[in-house]
This record gives sequence, C-alpha cells and structure tokens, in this order.
Amino acid sequence: MTKTRPLKLSEMEVWQVNKAAIGGRTKAVAHALRRSVSTVEKWQREIASDENPDASGEPSPVDRVEEYLTALWQECGEESLDLIVDHIRMHAAKLKGYKHRQNSISPEFREQALAMRNELNRMVLEKTAWDREVENTDLTI
Repeated sequence: MTKTRPLKLSEMEVWQVNKAAIGGRTKAVAHALRRSVSTVEKWQREIASDENPDASGEPSPVDRVEEYLTALWQECGEESLDLIVDHIRMHAAKLKGYKHRQNSISPEFREQALAMRNELNRMVLEKTAWDREVENTDLTI
C-alpha cells in the first residue's frame, strides 16, 4: 500500500482546505453559521467543472472571499487588497487571543503573517493569470 503525501496548502483547492479545516465538525460549523449540514458538507466537496461535471460541491464562503479579493485587487489595487487581508489576519489574531497592537506582536507572528500574506498574494496572482489565460483561450472547434 502506497502512502500519498499530504497536499501543501498551495496545492489544495478551496473545498480541500474546507474539508481539512472543518474535519469531523460539520454539524457544529453548520450550527454556528446557521446553515444546513448538507450545505456545509457541499463546501467540502469538489465543485462541478468541465473536468468533473458530476461533482456535487457548492461554492463556500472561502470561494466568495477569494472572488472578492481578486476583484478588489484588480479594480482597486494592492493597497486595498492588503487592507482587507490585514483586517482578516487581525481578526484571526484576536480569535487566537493575540493582542493586535503593532508593538505587542511577536517577531515570529509578524514573520508568519508576512509569509501568509505573500502566499495569498501569490495565489491571487496565479488565479488571475489563469483566469486571463482562460478568457484568452480560443474554444472554437
């Protein structure tokens, strides 16, 4: 039996990230968000596409955040994107119990936050490039 290596975050689709993040707590997450269990389950499955038309997933809030960030970056620029990303990061820090004053953030947390921001920026750029490539693809037969 061959073991498959775990996917890196940069290799994961949103539904895979949701599945990893939610794990076996689908009912609890659904209750907290006031959504049905089936909706939260669909967020953890692949969304139908040309490659997999039978997939039964559904776009999740994370997909919508990605769309928002992409639109913000394209229409308003990098500073606007960074403002929203930094706000989300600070909210996550508050949830984790970190103080969110600039001086009280540890160097390790600041370094990790910058790495996360750079990874997100890279992912947005990749998705934007892919979207443009798809838009410019001639699909005539």
